[in-house]
Amino acid sequence: MALLISVIFPALLVMAAVNDFRFYKIPNNISGLLVVSWPFAALFFGMGLQDMAMSAGVAALVLVAGFILFAFKVMGAGDSKLIAASSLWVGVAQLPMFVLTFAVAGGFLALFIMSFRRMPLPVMIATHSWIDGLYNRKQVMPYGIAIAIGGIIVWPETPFFAFG
Repeated sequence: MALLISVIFPALLVMAAVNDFRFYKIPNNISGLLVVSWPFAALFFGMGLQDMAMSAGVAALVLVAGFILFAFKVMGAGDSKLIAASSLWVGVAQLPMFVLTFAVAGGFLALFIMSFRRMPLPVMIATHSWIDGLYNRKQVMPYGIAIAIGGIIVWPETPFFAFG
C-alpha cells in the first residue's frame, strides 16, 4: 500500500508535464487529485496534524504567490495551481529545494525552446500540432515540465518516498 501511495505524486506530475507539453494546459483535475490525495497519504505515512496544518498553510501561501505571478503574466494559472498542490507533497522542509530545482529546470527548458525556435522547422515534422506549438514564438512555455522535474528530483527527500 505504501508503494502505491508513494507513486501518486510522481505519476500525476508526469501526467501534468505531458499535458502541458502536448496541449499547453495543465488540467485542474491533476492539481485537484494531488490536493485530495495528499491528506490520505500524509495520514498513512504518519504525518501529525500540526505538520499537516503547516503544510496546508504554506501551500495556501504558495497558491497566493502563484496567482500574483499569474496576474502579472509571469506564470500560467495551471502552473500556479500545480506548484501549490505539489508543495503539499514536497513539504515545508523541501519547498526551497523544490522551487530552486524547478526554477533551474525552467531556465534550461527556456534555453532549449528558444534555441529550437531559432532553427528552421522541417515541413514533414511541422504537421504535428505539438511540434508546431513548441515552435510557435507566440506560444507560452510549457512550464509544467520544469515543475514536474523539480518535484521528481526532490521526491526521494519527502516523507512519501517509500522505496528506501
